Amino acid sequence: MSNVVKFSGIYYGDISAPDMLRKIAELEPKSAFVISWPEDGKMPSYQSSTDDMPIILLRLQEFIHKYYNGEFT
Repeated sequence: MSNVVKFSGIYYGDISAPDMLRKIAELEPKSAFVISWPEDGKMPSYQSSTDDMPIILLRLQEFIHKYYNGEFT
């Protein structure tokens, strides 16, 4: 999947969400879908640059399928 942003440095745990989002924004993506988990433990929410829900779900399923097939190592 060519639209996955790989972190170019070495990390030993979580990456700062604001830093990650800034790096993604620098790539000027055509569209984005973000699921966020609030620090206070409330329900996650999602934000999307498109309202085409079938496309969002298709891309999410594609990512899950490729993840479990070991394409992201």
